Amino acid sequence: MKLKLNDSKINAPLSMLRRAALFVSCFCLVTSAYSATPTNLFFLHHSTGLGLITGGDMRGVINTYNAAHGTSLALWDHDYNWIGLTGPDGVARSVYYEIPGDNTYPDGLHYLWTSSAADATTCRNTILASHQLIAFKSCFPASAIPNTDTLNQYKTYYLAMRDVFDQHPDKLFMVFSTPPLRSIATNPTEAGNARSFANWISQEYIGGRNNIVCFNLFDYLADNANNMLKAAYEPANADAGDSHPNDLANQTVGPILANFFISSALAFNTTNSPTPPPTPPPTPPPSPTGLGDATIMANGNTNDITIAHPATVCISVQMSAGESAGVDADWWAVVHAQGSGAWYYLNGAMEWLEFSGNLAECQPVYQGALFNLPATTILSEFVLPQGVYTFYFAVDNRDGTLNADGPIEYDQVTVTVE
Repeated sequence: MKLKLNDSKINAPLSMLRRAALFVSCFCLVTSAYSATPTNLFFLHHSTGLGLITGGDMRGVINTYNAAHGTSLALWDHDYNWIGLTGPDGVARSVYYEIPGDNTYPDGLHYLWTSSAADATTCRNTILASHQLIAFKSCFPASAIPNTDTLNQYKTYYLAMRDVFDQHPDKLFMVFSTPPLRSIATNPTEAGNARSFANWISQEYIGGRNNIVCFNLFDYLADNANNMLKAAYEPANADAGDSHPNDLANQTVGPILANFFISSALAFNTTNSPTPPPTPPPTPPPSPTGLGDATIMANGNTNDITIAHPATVCISVQMSAGESAGVDADWWAVVHAQGSGAWYYLNGAMEWLEFSGNLAECQPVYQGALFNLPATTILSEFVLPQGVYTFYFAVDNRDGTLNADGPIEYDQVTVTVE
């Protein structure tokens, strides 16, 4: 159903033709975040994680499972900030979450998940809005745990993070023990403390919660006799500072980790998780405006559609500028998952962010002159989980505020997946 307000000239959207590829990538992030069983799997890591992903062919393992079982699990990963986000196809997306300080050690992870500072809040909200299963790990220097005080500090960090995870029962969080150091880079005390932390986080930390799992990476890589990196897994060079597991380690443990992602996702179901009360959409009564014509379509239909899972859905938008061509405006994209009550908007950095349903929290994805935008796909042949999804495409006066009371031009389409 199309809705229009006011009779003043409005202008329209974005340079979408130039940014369509990234738009589709980001759109896939948010729409996959509506499943009771997670399909959007995210891994925050640095170099040791990259070795597992590439050397262990983790995406290949997941793709093979999908082909054999008809599932649509997709692995996204974020490396150092300068590398950023890589999609399920293994292609970098030129999207950067700006992990605070690029720090994924326990203190940095604690800051990311618990701090109220703007950099942590923005990054944290982006990750939560974009992904369903959220995995993160520290690199091997974190296994240099010199004393009990440091070990207890690690535990304090992770317990505070767990308090945050408790606030998001619809997300599945995957924590890791730290990878061990090689023998020439550590000592028995540090290695013993690293083993103690691995035991604690894998055996005690979860505490019966169903939205936290632990992958005990330390145990897979460490020699039980000395709690150091197995000799067979040590890198060939003699640099004491390099404890990156070698190719054999990655080829051995990578597929195990990929299957852990798969089994954890399939075992997690949020159907009975508490959800916030739904917020009514921005939908005032229609009023002729004589403005440009904004259109959004589902599988080529301007009307609402119903499809049977796992049929795919394609969402596209177009704009006829008419006499409003060249007028400045804000452009908006908003998605509402009616079952969970979740709301998301697309911001100017092409990131989908969750918001409460209060439109004052939204930011425009683009601000600029209206032009004739031909039908442009923003979601291509995507398998949505069962549920009801309403997609909005809107333009209004350029003031940085989504003016539901007008003047505004927008269209909406609802997809019901049975």
